[in-house]
Amino acid sequence: MDSFPRMEPHPGLFKHTKELNNIDAMRSSAAQISGVDDGVGEVMAALERLGLAGNTLVVFTSDQGTAGGHHGIWGMGHNTKPSVAYDSVQQVPLIIRQPGQVPAEKTCDFLVNNYDMMPFILDYVGLRESIPQNSPGRSFADAVRAQRDRGAAVIMSTHDMGDAQKLCDRILLIDKGERLLYGTVDGVRDAFSDGAVQVSGTNIPSSADKLQSVTDVHEVDGAMRYLIGDDATPQDLFRELAATGAQVEQFAVQAPSLDEIFIRTVAGDPRAEAVR
Repeated sequence: MDSFPRMEPHPGLFKHTKELNNIDAMRSSAAQISGVDDGVGEVMAALERLGLAGNTLVVFTSDQGTAGGHHGIWGMGHNTKPSVAYDSVQQVPLIIRQPGQVPAEKTCDFLVNNYDMMPFILDYVGLRESIPQNSPGRSFADAVRAQRDRGAAVIMSTHDMGDAQKLCDRILLIDKGERLLYGTVDGVRDAFSDGAVQVSGTNIPSSADKLQSVTDVHEVDGAMRYLIGDDATPQDLFRELAATGAQVEQFAVQAPSLDEIFIRTVAGDPRAEAVR
């Protein structure tokens, strides 16, 4: 049982609290892993016995990671609030075997996700043309065959888009099998930006009289929120503020949250076309 860490509960843990540091839960988890190990061994032995090992692609993986006490968590990453993204709950095994086709005892450091599996298998068995055009996944069949790292897109899915906004480089939105949104977090948020800039400091103008780039202004939490025109840029506003003698301490271009963007996209916001 030494492979199960004994730690204080994670401060956000709210599910499976009784299993943490519980020797019976550890034994149950270890027994389940041993059962899977034995079962896989029986399948592999049967393939060899029947002479099918050479023309059978075997993929060993799982749907998600799970913590067995690591970081004070038992189970999945969303057993805490907010959800966590430790390796123990994010990483999953991926072992691919076909003697004579897949190089044995090799490892790759490229990143893939579960949604890459369908494109990979279709490509691997010669059905690349059957990969759906709207699939978010990318085949890594060439890398498996020849150990060439072609790279792969990685997306973290989460129930809390605030976490994704902090942790992810790219985001993807699929609705009813159709890709509605794809791009970098910054690029997507910029595409949906309403042209608002929040400014705080000393002598910050409370009206748009001397700011040609501004179409509207109002106070928010002690700062001024400026809405700039379609033909203007935040840099234009900054220069105009400097010309008025304002001493700017904070200058932040406002953009909607990913939750807001997703709601707008599903509702048919035309700005999604630019990042589809």
